Amino acid sequence: MKKIVFIFSMALAIIGCREESTHETSTSSSSTSSTVTTTTSAKITVLKSPNSTPQKNISVLMFKSKPSITEALPTILKEVVTNDKGEAVFDLSSMVISSTGEKFYFGAFRKNGDSYVLLSTYFPELTIKKNAISSTYIIIQ
Repeated sequence: MKKIVFIFSMALAIIGCREESTHETSTSSSSTSSTVTTTTSAKITVLKSPNSTPQKNISVLMFKSKPSITEALPTILKEVVTNDKGEAVFDLSSMVISSTGEKFYFGAFRKNGDSYVLLSTYFPELTIKKNAISSTYIIIQ
């Protein structure tokens, strides 16, 4: 019986002294960052009265001074043609540098060769600030 206990003790000692394998789990964390670029822009939507139908292919002109219906147009700063949704989006990132804002006026026209035919009866004024998107509507007949 002493032999059995001795063999059993030796087996336990061998098993107990055996090197344990260790499992290491390594995790790596990664983070991503994204840069959001804010543009300075004006979105002018041209709608036809009386049912507010969006108008495409209308030239929207931008002015620094307020135009008059009875006088020649002031200097045109930018021109954008409306898309299928009736929207003319002016990218003004390089023009507007003030966070307090700059005033601009907009009018809807149909281009006829080298001249423009006025479609709107008023010229909306927008104060556009750096890194902001401003929007308004122009209603035409």
